[in-house]
Amino acid sequence: MNSKRPNLKKFAEIELGMELPEVIKQVTQEIINKYALASGDMNPQHVDPEFAGQTVFKGTIAHGLLTIAYISEMMANFFKDGWYSGSDMEISFHAPVRPGDTITASGRVKTKKASGDRGIITCKVACTNQDNANIITGTATALAEL
Repeated sequence: MNSKRPNLKKFAEIELGMELPEVIKQVTQEIINKYALASGDMNPQHVDPEFAGQTVFKGTIAHGLLTIAYISEMMANFFKDGWYSGSDMEISFHAPVRPGDTITASGRVKTKKASGDRGIITCKVACTNQDNANIITGTATALAEL
């Protein structure tokens, strides 16, 4: 096994249609504010309820990258170093995330192929809210050990 990628999922253990373990997160204004501080993105749409109340969203919303992080966490939990060393994501946003939302990141193996000395796994991924509305949909790709 390559010492630079010591913790890859085994290609043979991954089946088409396999569901990845979900990541479920409760989003609060406090989490949004902490993300704003950590990222340096202090857009008032995220952190100022008075300002955000006057916008099309009628209240604060989470940063898009905060929500994407839940997909990344799910992929990292399952693929380990295969996510860290060979990841790619193509996603679309469909709805905002608001304080009080419960977000579920889910994924299902869509394709798998051998390429050189590694396996390439592509998953259909999504984030949905407590009403099962799509927040994000797309694909994410990780590596596996042949």
